[in-house]
Amino acid sequence: MDPSPLSLLNACAALSDTVRALQHLERKLSSLFLNMKGGFYNVDAKILFSDLQRKGVNHYLVAWVRSFLSGHSYHLVFLGSPWTFSPVWVGTPHGSPVSPLLYVIYVSPLHIPVPTGLVLSYVDDFSLTTSSLSYRSNSRALQHIFGHLRVVAEARQVDFSVLKTELIHWRTPMERDPPTED
Repeated sequence: MDPSPLSLLNACAALSDTVRALQHLERKLSSLFLNMKGGFYNVDAKILFSDLQRKGVNHYLVAWVRSFLSGHSYHLVFLGSPWTFSPVWVGTPHGSPVSPLLYVIYVSPLHIPVPTGLVLSYVDDFSLTTSSLSYRSNSRALQHIFGHLRVVAEARQVDFSVLKTELIHWRTPMERDPPTED
């Protein structure tokens, strides 16, 4: 089995187990699902190199990553335009099996702690889950956490896609009425 679906299943199982365990404690749970804009195309090599060095990654591995991400160029072709190549210093090579790993390392500072909750990510998708005694408190907490997350993301030169953002208030089968405003 491809490890990607297994990792996704593990993330889903972790979320499901957290929801069930906290609902058992009569907590209200809410999750905010986010998607990074552009994903692999926004990895800034200089920031990634700095992170790897600061984390104490072996010099030879950092040099390999530097070599892997350097020397790339692109050109745009329009009818009658010259074939001018320009260097690329941002992003990871499309289709490389190393690119998802480098991306996950690059966005690792976005894995911030969530009080009474959980942060999960699967490549460029994030979920923030929190719990309290009310959905309104959860919404406020998620707004606060997301505000902090955007500041961290901005420093990484990445952003979230608003169109792909979802908020879910988890309810038990016993809760037949829509969530209250409390």
